[in-house]
Amino acid sequence: MKNVMNCLLIVCLTSSFVYGNKYESAMFAAIEKLYDSNDIQGYLDAVSAFERIGEAEKDKWLPFYYAGLGYIWASHTTQEGPTVDEYLGKAQEFIDRASKLSPNNDELITLQGYIYMMKVVVDPPNRGPQFSGRAMQEFGKAVGMNENNPRALLLLGRMQMGTDQFFGNDVSQSCGMIMKASQMFDVQAPKTKIDPSWGKEMADMFVSECKAN
Repeated sequence: MKNVMNCLLIVCLTSSFVYGNKYESAMFAAIEKLYDSNDIQGYLDAVSAFERIGEAEKDKWLPFYYAGLGYIWASHTTQEGPTVDEYLGKAQEFIDRASKLSPNNDELITLQGYIYMMKVVVDPPNRGPQFSGRAMQEFGKAVGMNENNPRALLLLGRMQMGTDQFFGNDVSQSCGMIMKASQMFDVQAPKTKIDPSWGKEMADMFVSECKAN
């Protein structure tokens, strides 16, 4: 009987390991697709992959996180306000689903701020008063929860920089946040290969913008 129980235990552990590896492999492939994309079709293909994984792995928040990120990045590919709003609306749906699975998650809160940030971009004069403060609040909340989250600090710094530029204020403080976030990307590594790691290229772009001011 003891030998039978040991065999059953080994089978269960092996099945769990293979199952876990299958999930991570599917996620890693979809993440690579998302990170390598630079056009709308690439982003939408990646989103579809994450959505399939999320439907199969209903207790995992990361597939919905990345699906939301994919739609946010898709919104970068167009200047048509209604299309941007459509993509951001879909991103919001995925972030809401992920947040139910992982409440008070600084990475998800960062994406929520990112959505508000992109809403401002559609029409800054009219939307700035409504969404700028909300974006800053979400980024600040994420940084407060995890001061080592470079994505939250980077976007907080860029949002503050935009505000400073709009009002003609000194950008040294906001650029300081951007510089610090950029350095964090250089020394940090994600805990696993499927944890969020994006932002370095964006940081480099914002650093260049700071140096030009």
